[in-house]
Amino acid sequence: MTTNAHEIRVVIRVEMTREDVYSDSLRPLRFVIADYDMADGADDSELVTLATGDQFVALESVTSLDDFNYVAEVFAAIDNEVPKIDNHSKPIFTRN
Repeated sequence: MTTNAHEIRVVIRVEMTREDVYSDSLRPLRFVIADYDMADGADDSELVTLATGDQFVALESVTSLDDFNYVAEVFAAIDNEVPKIDNHSKPIFTRN
């Protein structure tokens, strides 16, 4: 398998009530995790409503990390080749 050099790979890790977003890009990522499951029973102030009437909760406490090796390991585990790069993880985006 050939890896697309222009492709940014993202892993969204959910563990208990914590969500982290990892990428293999040094460029900052802007993202929203739209949780439709949490919409049931949420306060109106927590809901985001689209023009279609669909509602979801936008998760606020999400950390984005650039971690080339973690992303490569996850994609390799699902049978996709991704080159590993020596890099130290550091937060590039945090919302509380």
